[in-house]
Amino acid sequence: MTATIAPEPLYLISLKAENVGILKAVRIDPDGETLILGGDNEQGKSTVIDCVMYALGGTKTIPACTIREGQDSGSITLDLGEFTVTRKLLASGNTPVKITTKDGLTRPSPQKFLDALVGAGLAFDPTEFIRLDEKKQLKIVGNLVGIDFTDHNAKRKELFSTRTMINVALKEAKALVERLPLHDGAPTEEVSIASLTEELEAARDSQDAAVVARDRVTDSRIRLDEMREDVLDAESQLVAALAAVERAKGHIARTKKSAKEQEAVIKIDEAATQKTEAAVIDPDPIRARIEGAESTNRMVRENARHREAQDEVGRRRTQSEKLTKQLDDIDEEKRGLLEAAEFPVPKLSLDENGVTYDGRPLARASMSRRLRIAMAIAVALNPRLRLILMREGCTLDAKSRRLVCEFAREKKMQALLEVVGKGEECDLIIEDGEIVEVRG
Repeated sequence: MTATIAPEPLYLISLKAENVGILKAVRIDPDGETLILGGDNEQGKSTVIDCVMYALGGTKTIPACTIREGQDSGSITLDLGEFTVTRKLLASGNTPVKITTKDGLTRPSPQKFLDALVGAGLAFDPTEFIRLDEKKQLKIVGNLVGIDFTDHNAKRKELFSTRTMINVALKEAKALVERLPLHDGAPTEEVSIASLTEELEAARDSQDAAVVARDRVTDSRIRLDEMREDVLDAESQLVAALAAVERAKGHIARTKKSAKEQEAVIKIDEAATQKTEAAVIDPDPIRARIEGAESTNRMVRENARHREAQDEVGRRRTQSEKLTKQLDDIDEEKRGLLEAAEFPVPKLSLDENGVTYDGRPLARASMSRRLRIAMAIAVALNPRLRLILMREGCTLDAKSRRLVCEFAREKKMQALLEVVGKGEECDLIIEDGEIVEVRG
């Protein structure tokens, strides 16, 4: 099996720019790992770095009005050793590009070749990366290692929010179970007060019937007493008036007969009364049962609510456990992706909030550590073109600039930095669009 030969790395051998931005005509031949461009603001330092972007990135990176004022066209030439890139800037807005190899051959589809060569790496500025917020850093590193947790995090956020609401409901359900009274031994169904009321009415009717029967006996007794008085009166009249004896005897006989009949009626009424009184229902126990029914029914209702609350606790707990399992599955899938990813720096990783180093947010790492990580990302984004462009070199202290030099030397990279000022660290000084001093 034939081994694949990796392409040779590309370095910036020279840069020539004419009439680009505020630049008149400059030529830079980097010698070493780093090249620091110095000068005051608005003198052309940033434009020199932009020229590298314009030459390789093409129209999408070139803003309008890029040609120096008063000129009809501009040009940028990059010598990358293996080939040379020449980009024209025309007043019409066209920016034709030509790639010529060391052998003098011209590459077809030059812009497509350059896009495949540099990708997103050329636009990556380590100093700018350090200043980005966590979400933007996360997106850059995620794209680099082929991990996009957007869907995972959205789903996890949705599940976590749902679980939070369910856990709140679970907590409330538990609290309700603890608050609700539970009555051991209470029946499971409520007592029918309506049925007890009907029983009470029946009891009252039976009492009323007994009273009526007793009154009927009393009336019969009164009538019997009256009849006996009539007998006495008749006997007295018999003694007083013999003339009326026969009549009195007849009356006595009739009255005695009626009395006997009335006694028979009384006996019948007394028997009926005894039977009615025997059927009398005592309403007091029924009243007691009605009074107790509400208490019983209250316990039944409270027990039912208690069971419902317990059922709700179980349902909410099941929902919470299911969501927790889904969250764990998402986290496990993310861990698998992270373990399989090839990060440019050991201990570098990602979480839902941003980039981490050694398990902690990148922002907590030292400035030197963050700078090394950012430069390692730059290398990984553009492994073949060994060039790092840094526009905010003035934000780096002397120690950090030394770190850039050491890193570039270690990784066999070139770093092109711009700083405001003309300090001794500067290799070139640019004024009014021209190089006025070369120091290193």
